[in-house]
Amino acid sequence: MPEQASGTSTRQVTSGGAGHPDKRWAGSRKSGTAATADVDPAAAAAVAAVARWFAHERAQLRAVAETLEIVVMEHLRHARQQPAVGPGAARLGLRIRAPRRVGRTFIIEWFLVQRPGRTHYIPRGGGDRYPRAAFAAALPWERGITLAAEQTLGRIRRRLRLMKDIEQRVAAFEALAAYGVDTQSGPAGEAGA
Repeated sequence: MPEQASGTSTRQVTSGGAGHPDKRWAGSRKSGTAATADVDPAAAAAVAAVARWFAHERAQLRAVAETLEIVVMEHLRHARQQPAVGPGAARLGLRIRAPRRVGRTFIIEWFLVQRPGRTHYIPRGGGDRYPRAAFAAALPWERGITLAAEQTLGRIRRRLRLMKDIEQRVAAFEALAAYGVDTQSGPAGEAGA
């Protein structure tokens, strides 16, 4: 919490107790958050344009993912109605979930039905796509539908991850750029270097 120090400067204290006079947190996502920041209007406009573009891109990716979710679930439902398969045999499904935290994006995940009303999330691992081994518990015909859909879903997850990476780097750059560059001191803080 910021506390008022002597004079006009403010001091922010971290959870570890370290005080930082006249600084804002480096992880801040707000542009121009430093107390003395002079925000370049062109830079602010560029950041705002990228933010609008990413919001539009996320909306489009979500629409594609939701459409694919419907198509996949329809394929699974249609396959269950085949006499050789039977309705009780299918156990795999796909869902698009809302973000769990503010500032995050939607989640695309596969699940297995354990019993009616109870599902088990299939962990994806570290990559953008589910590996083939993740679907070992699925039936062979389910695996074929799943692996075909994962081609597109993996690309959607990759684009979402890349947009998130760019946003984090821009936020870090903004936080660093907000403090400006001291042109009066040299490498060791000597004047006129």
